[in-house]
Amino acid sequence: MVTTSQIHLSVEDLSYSIGNEKILNDINFKLYAGEVSCLLGPSGCGKTTLLKLIAGLLCPDQGQIYLGEQNITRVNGNLRLNKHPAMMVFQDLGLFPHMKVAENVAYGLNLKSGKRRQRVENILAQLDLKGYSARYPHELSGGQQQRIALARALVLEPQILLLDEPFANLDTALRQPLAEEILQLLRERGIITLLVTHDREDALSLGDYVGVMGNGEILQWDTPQNLLYHPALPEVARFTGHNSIIKGNLLSNGKVETVLGLIQARNDIQTTVGNTPVEVLLRCSDAQITRSNARHAAKVIYRSLEAEQLIYALKLENDEHIFALASQQLNLQVGDTTHVELVNPSATVYNL
Repeated sequence: MVTTSQIHLSVEDLSYSIGNEKILNDINFKLYAGEVSCLLGPSGCGKTTLLKLIAGLLCPDQGQIYLGEQNITRVNGNLRLNKHPAMMVFQDLGLFPHMKVAENVAYGLNLKSGKRRQRVENILAQLDLKGYSARYPHELSGGQQQRIALARALVLEPQILLLDEPFANLDTALRQPLAEEILQLLRERGIITLLVTHDREDALSLGDYVGVMGNGEILQWDTPQNLLYHPALPEVARFTGHNSIIKGNLLSNGKVETVLGLIQARNDIQTTVGNTPVEVLLRCSDAQITRSNARHAAKVIYRSLEAEQLIYALKLENDEHIFALASQQLNLQVGDTTHVELVNPSATVYNL
């Protein structure tokens, strides 16, 4: 990891609107050279708009963007800086189908022909594309096309690289190893890297830091571990795993009364009166399906198999939804009625 003495990108109090609709509201964070950060959030929450503001493609309503001491904010509709330090790679890649690989990569590179050719050959070699310069994009695989789009950005030697869903169109088996390889290269080159994704697994596995976005705001900016184990808000918990939020009443002794029974608040939450309404975070490992009909009845909504664990989404009798684990020998179908019990008596609790 880099230290705070190294160059960084600082986004300060950034807001953006279209007409009367607020798209981004008071965004603040810092990115450091040699680190990969991810923006995670549902479609329409403002992730791509934030990248465009950093890239100087849009003007914010308010706020500033600094690279070190340099203000790189686009203001009052002025043209983007002549040599803007950020490059953006879009999901559709934008390769020119009529141009060969070398021509695609060299596009925008203002050097004499000999130096331009050498720069292109060097970047293609670094991305394992040596020998592909005379091919056309349609002659390449999806992973190779992704490398070409990245090479076209890196050949301009940006200090900041902004990636908008860069691996979304790749097969699952290819996406993870290719992403790890490319992002490690960016770390080694000391590039400030911000990657946008709506895929929870991509963000938590690829990012050194992750910002969870919702409704145009940063809900939490943290390490993947802290997002998983210490989500600051119920909205963050819902988006970072098979987590459930159920309602409860916080009693004066720190216990919470829920539809599944009493749960001890794991975190320090204050109340001066009993029966205070709260929300309770349950992980899928906190509950399990049981054959005992003495437990709480639930109906199967859907199921998924992840990391060799069978996870069921269930509707409880009060219509609340939870996730629960089950053995693979228990073959339940959507619509089946089963029973569930708590296996962890403590949980994180949030004030309403």
